[in-house]
Amino acid sequence: MFTLGKRDAAGNVSGQSVLNTTPTSQTCVGNKGRAQFKRLGVKGPKKVRNGRKAKFKVTITNRGTATARNVRVKAFGQGKGFKKARNVAAGRRTSVWVKTKVKGRKDSRAIVKFKATDNGAKAIGKTRVRIK
Repeated sequence: MFTLGKRDAAGNVSGQSVLNTTPTSQTCVGNKGRAQFKRLGVKGPKKVRNGRKAKFKVTITNRGTATARNVRVKAFGQGKGFKKARNVAAGRRTSVWVKTKVKGRKDSRAIVKFKATDNGAKAIGKTRVRIK
């Protein structure tokens, strides 16, 4: 039911009429939203001893239109590690600390890469570390 009428500058309504309608429901039309990750931000130590674990802060940004659920962050390349992150709402970001075992030749630079995935979205980020 809708009430129609004209409102003057003082806020008074005149010429009201009531429009009765039957209730209806419609299903949503269109594609459902999906998560989409921006490139990962990675911060961590500049130097690591060979074979030791280091903590890296990985920032996940969801620029999609749906919440990213069951987000997992995995370290690969010259680093090995894994961490489950919480859900990331659309348009938001979150950070997780990933303990990563770094391996490489002494006095060399290692590239530690990280990959964040959920059911459909993924992103990669990397950082350089000097091996002591």
